[in-house]
Amino acid sequence: MKERGSITEFKKHPPNTIDDLNGKDFTVWKLVGETMAERSFGVTISSQRRNRSAVLHRKIPQWWLPIGTKPETITRKILELFQ
Repeated sequence: MKERGSITEFKKHPPNTIDDLNGKDFTVWKLVGETMAERSFGVTISSQRRNRSAVLHRKIPQWWLPIGTKPETITRKILELFQ
């Protein structure tokens, strides 16, 4: 996505950091108009873990991406964060 210009920057937060403990597995930056917008989200392959995380981190999107999720689906979900 970064190489295609869809986003400006993409960061994976290391495990057990403050961001990770706050439900932010990834943060993405994108230029929206003239403003740099920032969005974070959490990801898991477990639907049960996603449900627990969604309760703990209500302000941060928590996604359940089962094994085999298509890259196009992930790209779409990331870009939807900026709409």
